[in-house]
Amino acid sequence: MTSVDIDPTGSNISITATNVGNVIGANDRTGAALVCTSLVAQGEIPSGGPGLSPTGIAKVTSVTFSGCTVLGNPAVATANVSAANPWMLDVTDVTSGGETPGQLRGVDIHISVPALGCESDANGAGTAVGILPGIHVDRSGPGAPSQLKLPPPPNQGDNIELENVNDDCPDDIAADGDSVSVAGNLEITPGLTVLAT
Repeated sequence: MTSVDIDPTGSNISITATNVGNVIGANDRTGAALVCTSLVAQGEIPSGGPGLSPTGIAKVTSVTFSGCTVLGNPAVATANVSAANPWMLDVTDVTSGGETPGQLRGVDIHISVPALGCESDANGAGTAVGILPGIHVDRSGPGAPSQLKLPPPPNQGDNIELENVNDDCPDDIAADGDSVSVAGNLEITPGLTVLAT
């Protein structure tokens, strides 16, 4: 892969991603899952057009979760992301049939479940940057959204783990080093077409 073409063209193109169905982050060891009914992400494409670098093709500057629960208990998920500390979107392989593999880089989320006495962070394993793989699906036509699919486990390339789990959180819910698999589908507006070759 040497370059990426993106439509629409232009500079600093604002994009919004919203979930279709629940977004789920499941503890691979215990099965306890964070289930959120709403996710809204804002970001921008620094440059749309032909011949772009696959690294940092877009950036996410805000992510808001709502309607979150863990084992039926209300939960709060807070993304550590901002314009000064964005999550970056990279293209990782060539486009096939309108689908382009990619990854979110810099993923870092704080999770609180008061009823269970649990607090933790979900980010990259050890000192690594949090990586979340996904597949971009081109828009179906003018004015239609495109999609970002976060595939269910096994989530190849996902290095998200829990850390800073507080002492009061039961071990059968979460512990430091537990791996997390994330699944969900997002719609992106304005819809994009991406061609990585």
